[in-house]
Amino acid sequence: MIESSNDLLNIILAVAVVWITVFVCWTLYYVIRTIHDLRSITKNMSHTSTLFIEFLDELKDKLVIAATSSQVISKATTELVDHVADALGKKKKATKKPRAKKPKIHS
Repeated sequence: MIESSNDLLNIILAVAVVWITVFVCWTLYYVIRTIHDLRSITKNMSHTSTLFIEFLDELKDKLVIAATSSQVISKATTELVDHVADALGKKKKATKKPRAKKPKIHS
């Protein structure tokens, strides 16, 4: 089978090529898995960031509505207090009776 050193060299080269092929395939498998995992991570991050942006937009809209509502409520409360104060002021003026003077006591 092995007649010369050339045959031995060819066998060793064949074994080396097989091992290099196995190593390259193994390395490619892990590189491909890593790229797949990175793709999944970026896809999840993209989805999460989209949800977060939508949440912030919704929160902004609700805060704008709340601010507008609080302005309206504040203005209505101010007007109500002014109206009640005016009504009470007029009532006190209408029902106010002149006081009788107290006699001075001389000691």
